[in-house]
Amino acid sequence: MNLLRNAAQATRGTIIVRVVRDGNDAVVTVEDDGPGIPLQSREQIFRRFERGDGARATGTGLGLAIASAIVAVAKGAISASDSHLGGARLTVRLPFRV
Repeated sequence: MNLLRNAAQATRGTIIVRVVRDGNDAVVTVEDDGPGIPLQSREQIFRRFERGDGARATGTGLGLAIASAIVAVAKGAISASDSHLGGARLTVRLPFRV
């Protein structure tokens, strides 16, 4: 939900959510057409009380830190990159278990 909330705050109107299985992993991507996340901020946005620069710097700085902690407990990975929509792409990779 934190990934979706961030995309909703940043979007100009388009958000794409994908969930796919990639081998033994489930991969969730959330993309938006907002201002994006500067390269130098992409690591810090996953730390508590840290927010990205510019238009995305809203809220308390806890949402992505919480998401990162949940993903870590599940032995997964979370990352930020550029979206083909022009904004940000947040990707969560989790081990797939049946």
